[in-house]
Amino acid sequence: MANETVEVPVWFATNRNPLLKAKGSDVIADFGDDLGPIDGKAVRFGKAFVRITRKGQFPSDWDVKADHKSLYVAPETLTATVKDRDFNPKVGSRLMFDEMRDHMRECDKAKIASPAIAFVHGFANSFWQAIERAGMIGAFYTTADFRPNMFAFTWPSKGRESGIMVPVVDYIHDRTNAERSGDAMARTLRILLRYMDNMPEDEWCRQKLHLVAHSMGNFALRHGIQALMHAPNIVPPAPALAEDQQSAQAAAIMAAMPTSTPAAARLRGFFDEIILAAADEDEDAFSDSDKFKLMPRIASRVTVYHTREDWILSRLSKYTKFNGPRLGTDGPENMPTISDKVRSVDVSKAVNFGDEMQGHQYYRQFAAVRDDIVAVLKGTQDDKIGNRTLTGSRRFVLNGP
Repeated sequence: MANETVEVPVWFATNRNPLLKAKGSDVIADFGDDLGPIDGKAVRFGKAFVRITRKGQFPSDWDVKADHKSLYVAPETLTATVKDRDFNPKVGSRLMFDEMRDHMRECDKAKIASPAIAFVHGFANSFWQAIERAGMIGAFYTTADFRPNMFAFTWPSKGRESGIMVPVVDYIHDRTNAERSGDAMARTLRILLRYMDNMPEDEWCRQKLHLVAHSMGNFALRHGIQALMHAPNIVPPAPALAEDQQSAQAAAIMAAMPTSTPAAARLRGFFDEIILAAADEDEDAFSDSDKFKLMPRIASRVTVYHTREDWILSRLSKYTKFNGPRLGTDGPENMPTISDKVRSVDVSKAVNFGDEMQGHQYYRQFAAVRDDIVAVLKGTQDDKIGNRTLTGSRRFVLNGP
């Protein structure tokens, strides 16, 4: 509906450096473009709202603006003085996860699909640009029977208000920080898993949990998966622990040190669907255990969206930044030999590259791509998704709009 305005909540976790409201204040007013405390391993949780005015059918015609005043950073207290013998840590993640779960349970009652989508943004996003991007995706993917809840993991990429990047300098900054954010992403996932493990059955939410990673967010995700395999082993909790015990265990996860030897057995099924869009990752990633080979262990299905018309990947990332062939251009290499959970969708025929000259943002701009992604997120079988043509081993071409 034209000129309709909606407010979209976006929950978040971030390992960016917190920016305080004033000198001497402990109120966080924003997050910067550098790694936060403990070399970027500390994670803060919170929520903000994005105001969207739809002036047309597609996001290119929308006004999208995050409400900076709505920023809420969940309070955390993980340390105490020597006198606080009965100290119980206060962990912000629980408050945010409770809120999201309550949101989703309301849709349970109405029998509406309302999954949580964990979104990992790409290169050149400030904190607020990442929040806006997540809110836009949530609004664009919403249908009468599908209402996603957006949870952004926002790592410290460098966004510029002008929108004009310094190609090599900013790319190197972001790629370095994406790699160094792996531990924070792994800890976020483990805290979420611990939260779900501890939830009493009568409080369960029947909705699904998905992940969408875009561009360099895939490189960050690679290092998150690798960090999960190095994560410390912590004895699984008994069900339905008291709140103070859950907080103490979450604090233990944050404090525990990684192990030196990776263990694939530490990868559990977090997600129903994983969407990798315009992935700035190596084409052979699913053949390499140091990259994405073991990713299918954490999902029911992984769908890779790609196109050779992606100018950012085919030119800037591949040539200017000294990377090899990209996953987001031709899709996964050697499809017959990699996990049968992986699918590949070429979007070249479904995108008007005159409207999106870089060919890199199609997952949030074009209806045909959006409809395919939403069908995947609804759990539709591959052979039941319309507007596709099977061209090879689990390889599809998305037909024109």
